[in-house]
Amino acid sequence: MAEPKVTRIPVKLENMLRAFSDMFTTPGYNNFVYIVAAITTCMLPKNTQNLHETIANTCKNKKDYQTYRYFFEKAKWNENEVAQKKADIFFKAIGAKKGKRILIIVDDTFKKKKGENTFGVGWFWDHSVGKHIWANNIVTSIIQHKEYFIFHKAMMYVKEEDTEKWGVEFKKKHEIAYEEMVKPLKVPKGANVYVVCDAAYFNKEFISNCRNSPDSYHVIGRVKYDLLITRDDDSNINVKDYFTEEFKKENYKKITITVRGKKKTYWIVESIVNLKSIGKCKIVASKNDLEGDAKYYGSTNTILSGRVILSIYENRWNIETAHREGNQKLGFKEYQVQSKESIERFFQVIFVVWTILLLLELDKDEALEGMKLLSEMLDSMKTMHLIELFCTICEHLGMVRPPSGELIQCLQKMGYAV
Repeated sequence: MAEPKVTRIPVKLENMLRAFSDMFTTPGYNNFVYIVAAITTCMLPKNTQNLHETIANTCKNKKDYQTYRYFFEKAKWNENEVAQKKADIFFKAIGAKKGKRILIIVDDTFKKKKGENTFGVGWFWDHSVGKHIWANNIVTSIIQHKEYFIFHKAMMYVKEEDTEKWGVEFKKKHEIAYEEMVKPLKVPKGANVYVVCDAAYFNKEFISNCRNSPDSYHVIGRVKYDLLITRDDDSNINVKDYFTEEFKKENYKKITITVRGKKKTYWIVESIVNLKSIGKCKIVASKNDLEGDAKYYGSTNTILSGRVILSIYENRWNIETAHREGNQKLGFKEYQVQSKESIERFFQVIFVVWTILLLLELDKDEALEGMKLLSEMLDSMKTMHLIELFCTICEHLGMVRPPSGELIQCLQKMGYAV
């Protein structure tokens, strides 16, 4: 099947992107629009060269390859402002407002590399494979309301011993997550915001920053079993031993929660404790069955029930989905630019595409739960590009444009899923 080309920007896509026009100079905005269109169409790895080649030479606003490299490397635009604009559009479209729950989910991921020139590359321990890998380590975040979520930001992490090499100030991953992602994000006034994280981020500094921020965000996260609880007599006991001593099997209660459309059952007990160095938290011990080992989850909001804490934490998996689907479908990790700024700008453009695809689908009847429909969203956009291609050919040949229904039937006969 031939790869579709961008011949002109579909009207629906152009209308959605117009909200970003004031983020760029006029030439920069034209480049932005064509790069976004190419990402939605390109079937090859989405590096700058392939994106350039996906744009048909007949496009009057197509620029040379170096112009698109310049767009990521040196053009005048601010990726942080684009991130906020994207969030504003998302919040408005899905009705996130005062009193509504918004989640900011943070994590990090790896991109294996081969060369030595890409910013931040080094040896990192990857727990998923149990060994060191040569890679970039990327701190990421998504924002979520109800079942809808979009990428927010992704930023490069550099190990302390490599900061001089790359000419940057050292920041821990949880510092990047708070200072660059959580703190700057403007949410609808009065929204009920929770920061959701795994055990690596559930620590004194990160929680203190979130709680002491102007809007005093609560944090829900996985808790390491060896964190210390300070008892009333000032003695300390780790989380695992505390729940083993204080609760028996008959104290656990069975709960069922709905997670990404599926029901899950757990056995839980919960207790409000004073975590050493962190402060008062509600800790939930959760088991898949009564004979199994417990996992522990914490919430700085002690009013929440254990069921609600687990329900909120279960959404953390959506960032793993975003990593996988964003890479497989949108080329999140296919960057071939090398500087810190150009890589993080590449991420942000990819995240704009994710958001636009989601918002274009919001008026459809089917529920957009999870990201299994990302392929369908991309197919829908590719259909728009193919229709534009057919219309361009018809105009070039002096033919009357056929009805949309006939175009779609023709595309289906050619094997396109439309």
